[in-house]
Amino acid sequence: MDATSAYGVVDNVDVGITELLRPAGVGGIGGMIKVYPEDFCVNEIRLSDGSVVEMPSDVDFSDAGSTCASTPSPAESPADGMEGSDDERWGCKFLLAKTRTDTLEAVHLLSAAVTSYIGAAAGRGAVRDFGFAGIKDSWAVTAQEMTVKGVTTEELEGAVARFLPAS
Repeated sequence: MDATSAYGVVDNVDVGITELLRPAGVGGIGGMIKVYPEDFCVNEIRLSDGSVVEMPSDVDFSDAGSTCASTPSPAESPADGMEGSDDERWGCKFLLAKTRTDTLEAVHLLSAAVTSYIGAAAGRGAVRDFGFAGIKDSWAVTAQEMTVKGVTTEELEGAVARFLPAS
């Protein structure tokens, strides 16, 4: 459950909007914004080079259910926060594309899928093993890069395919 569901709908005053820029007595033009999550896209910008993390063209969020998709790629070097000796697995870096699910909920879903796939006894794929830069809105279509320590690309792909099939 995200903050929108937990706390209900907020109005302008709740978020600090106290005045509108229009003359008194003049109505607006009508319309609605952010009615559907697909009305708002969030793409991350990489700090390293300022490039945009693009939404993959093959991701379809047209159905009404919660959706997560991931595109893993092996980490070529340890990502920030993934220190360890050379014999430890660095893990993998992947792109998370999601809608109607906030970042923390998506991480919990991915963690549950990974630990179910490789076995909880392996001690890998816990929520604490996931790294990401910021929490993205659930009422939007978002793309963000993540890392997961100690999990191979193949394990992540297998877990996603088995436990989080695309709708």
